[in-house]
Amino acid sequence: MNRRLKQVIYGTFYLVFFALLGTGIYFLFLKPAPSCFDNKQNGNEEGIDCGLPACGKICLPSTLRDIAVLGEPNLFSIDDTHSTLLVALQNSNLDYAAKSFRYEAKLYDKKGAISQIFSGNSFIYAGELKYIALPNIFAPKADVGRIEFAIQNPAWVQADIFRKPQLTVQDQKASISGSNLLVEGRLVNQDTLRFPSIEVVVLFQGKLGQPVGASVTELDNVFPNETRSFTLTHPATPDVAAAVTKVFLYAERQ
Repeated sequence: MNRRLKQVIYGTFYLVFFALLGTGIYFLFLKPAPSCFDNKQNGNEEGIDCGLPACGKICLPSTLRDIAVLGEPNLFSIDDTHSTLLVALQNSNLDYAAKSFRYEAKLYDKKGAISQIFSGNSFIYAGELKYIALPNIFAPKADVGRIEFAIQNPAWVQADIFRKPQLTVQDQKASISGSNLLVEGRLVNQDTLRFPSIEVVVLFQGKLGQPVGASVTELDNVFPNETRSFTLTHPATPDVAAAVTKVFLYAERQ
């Protein structure tokens, strides 16, 4: 074997040796460990940076739809300085619920400048129509030009682990009492859980089915199989139709 050939063989051997050595060192000591923030599907992940229990969050399908704001937010005047803000939301996903989300309502004056910002946290179940009502806020309706409502950071979970509570309304009735509209009824907790708080939202409608007002109350510490009475009042308006008043119940499953 001539000298030239030996050099090629030895050179190739050393190149392969050091390449394998470098590769081994990289995988043993230098390669970053799989994480939930590397934009790769690795480790025990079920998708890219997602999956339970690897990353503590589920992998969401590409068909998942955002929580929708239905129509324009409504602002109902209570007096010269106070109003009630009502926003209708729809979760059209039947397999996913948002265990939590943050909302923000921006009120603009007639000149287009932001005059008020209201924010909070809420939740929505799979396939649910939900009303966010902010009663008696300091916002003269005459001064409001437009309203923007945004939903931020929904924490999506599978519907079967965040199921809508079994709550019903019985003996609901609405009547005019003096200058107010009086709504009465009974809430029945048919679920197996105690709820620290149940929100009762009443939607008042006009003769053509349009929303004309809203009122909110909360019932605290409602036990399984318990029945609790509630009463809400709202200033009566000339176009309100008491017979079509609607009551919605919202409780967060812990």
